[in-house]
Amino acid sequence: MIEKIIELSIKNSIPVVIVTILFSLLGFYNALKLSIDAVPDVTNIQVSAVTQSPGLSPNEVEQFITYPIELALNGLPKVTEIRSISRTGVSSVTVIFQDDVDIYFARQLVNERLKTAENEIPPEYGRPELSPIATGLGDIYEFVLKSDRHTPEQLRTYMEWEIYRILKSVPGVIDINILGGEAKQFQVIIDPKSLKSHNLTLSSILQTLKESNVNVGGGYIQKGSEQMVIRAEGKFNELSEIEETAVQTEPDGTPLYLGQIARIQTGPALRFGVTTKDGKGEVVGATVMMLLGENSRNVVSRVSNTIEDIRSNLPPGMEISTFYNRSEFINRTLSTVFINLGEGALLVFLILIFLLGSFKGAVIVASAIPVSMLITTIFMRYFGVIGNLMSLGALDFGLLVDGSIVMLESILTGFLLNKNLFTDRSPEETEELTTNIITESCKRVGSAAAFSVAIIMLVYIPLMTLEGVEGRMFRPMAITVALALGAALLFSITSFPAMVSLAYKKP
Repeated sequence: MIEKIIELSIKNSIPVVIVTILFSLLGFYNALKLSIDAVPDVTNIQVSAVTQSPGLSPNEVEQFITYPIELALNGLPKVTEIRSISRTGVSSVTVIFQDDVDIYFARQLVNERLKTAENEIPPEYGRPELSPIATGLGDIYEFVLKSDRHTPEQLRTYMEWEIYRILKSVPGVIDINILGGEAKQFQVIIDPKSLKSHNLTLSSILQTLKESNVNVGGGYIQKGSEQMVIRAEGKFNELSEIEETAVQTEPDGTPLYLGQIARIQTGPALRFGVTTKDGKGEVVGATVMMLLGENSRNVVSRVSNTIEDIRSNLPPGMEISTFYNRSEFINRTLSTVFINLGEGALLVFLILIFLLGSFKGAVIVASAIPVSMLITTIFMRYFGVIGNLMSLGALDFGLLVDGSIVMLESILTGFLLNKNLFTDRSPEETEELTTNIITESCKRVGSAAAFSVAIIMLVYIPLMTLEGVEGRMFRPMAITVALALGAALLFSITSFPAMVSLAYKKP
């Protein structure tokens, strides 16, 4: 079988070389589109449901929120673990699935069960929400917004209402976590004495505010051929409108306004800490989270460009300072990998020239390295393998040229043993004899060379069966090396004989 492939490749050398070039170009295109990251993401397939219920103690959170959610999630298919954390005012339940489960299918399963759990949770205790589709390596860009002219409240407001919305629209960004600053609130500071004297409760005032802060429709009035829409606008736009909200009717029929028993103001929400940078004052920080499965290098590039656009339109005095950019880490990692791979390829090339004594042959053998690498990127992208320090750094160029070296050595030996046959022959006869020697020499060692490379490929099969953290760490490496060896094997029995037959018209 292998001998037949070699013979056909030599007989159709030009088409084989053209196909090799086309596959190399396709590989170059896929290399540009290949997902690149610095290190493997070992995060498992997990879905988290977070419920916020301010005011509840950890025991109450566990009893009224966490336990009903856990009970509803029990029995989901392909679940390996369910864990939860109940803290003051917050419940977090995480469901971990097997590695072969699609993350979107897993989220759908969890979301369906959460609908059941909501019926068991008191309405006033909040509703569970799924966390963003991100992993532990999802934070790709971090920056701070600072100013000497603006208050922490103004910085936070600009971050939430301007920067957040712009960055959230960037393709590949799933969420932005904001830290620091003061969240602006409309605050109703009620006088306890006035509250008691009018026989009111905090819950009744809260309910009144909720019911008053709405816009409602009242149908329409037909006037000739026109329809006049009736609307009641009750949404609060100013503090004075909150002050003028009637909370009760006095016995004499006069309304009691909220401003008579409370002070209405704007102010910051209760804070549990502050964010500073370099110890030079308070700032507002933000972490950009990447959608699971996206190309981090491309997403970071889009985020960086968007940040530059935002920076050029900031209010006077505000400044954005970036302190973490994943692309810098990725570029340094790739630079290290490519420098090492380049040095290795050069060393292999020089050794081939020194040992084989044939510059032409060394160039053809060394061409197995870029061709195999480019073909590998096609299948890496197809199988969803991400290029990183582990998957790319594990490649050994010495292994990629093994089959071609064996064949070239056999060809050169064939030339040496049959050099007497080339005397007194015409150029056509010399070319035909050279082609025959190349064909027979390649066929003689083709099977052995192919099997030697195949045996090396078999070594990596056990690594592909690993599961858990080990599997997520080493499986991409094993797949990449196996693909590269497979591409090198294909090159050695097709492209290499064809290229040699074109390069050597005579010994």
